[in-house]
Amino acid sequence: MLRFFRRLRQRLLTDSKFSKYLLYAVGEILLVVIGILIALQVNNWNQKWQDRTLEQVYLERLQADLSGDLSGFLKLQKIFNSKKEFLTSLQVAEPLEFNSVTPEEWLEGLIASRFVSLPTVRSATFDELSGSGRLTLIRDLKLRTALSNYYAEYELMSRILVKPVGLYKQLVYEVFSGTLLNEWRTRHEITDIHHITEGYNRLMDHPGFEAAVNAELAYTGDLLYYSNIFIDSVVKMQKRINQNLVFSQ
Repeated sequence: MLRFFRRLRQRLLTDSKFSKYLLYAVGEILLVVIGILIALQVNNWNQKWQDRTLEQVYLERLQADLSGDLSGFLKLQKIFNSKKEFLTSLQVAEPLEFNSVTPEEWLEGLIASRFVSLPTVRSATFDELSGSGRLTLIRDLKLRTALSNYYAEYELMSRILVKPVGLYKQLVYEVFSGTLLNEWRTRHEITDIHHITEGYNRLMDHPGFEAAVNAELAYTGDLLYYSNIFIDSVVKMQKRINQNLVFSQ
């Protein structure tokens, strides 16, 4: 093909047909330009296809991360609702009797009432996207904004709520026998319930008991409040991710 065009060009020059040669030259240039444009367009299509494929991979990974977060927040809610119920029962300050609950169940409630902090969210995929400059692969601007806000707000609130405002946990360790807590932690058995009643009575008589329980209840309420906010954010983002996955497919 190249040999044919070369011979045609030489013939036009030899025959002094400059106008025809000029038209030929212009046509040759146009062919080159068109070829370049087609190559660029093909390359652009390939890049877009690669970007969309990569977007799908990241969306699926984000969905998996958020599912794990949702599971963690729901477990947290159960723990802190139980914690709230237990702390509220302590405020009644009645003599400890094992009628409606067993000693083991009561001690389990005490152990759970010391639990603090939010669960750890799974941010590996988002960190990879933002750290590598690939966040724009997610074409949905509202989804990108929601993800950024979610992880930033969680980082802020986890630092604020990492420690409770009161001394309830310290108080529990002070009044309950270390032997009792260690026995429950290692064997989940109670050999002597008098350790529980003695610790409970010391807790009720402690001058800082009321303030400690009130502070812990307030802290528990904050955690439940923010966990609900995060759960709502996760559910909305999951729906939006699903919409993008369905649309892209």
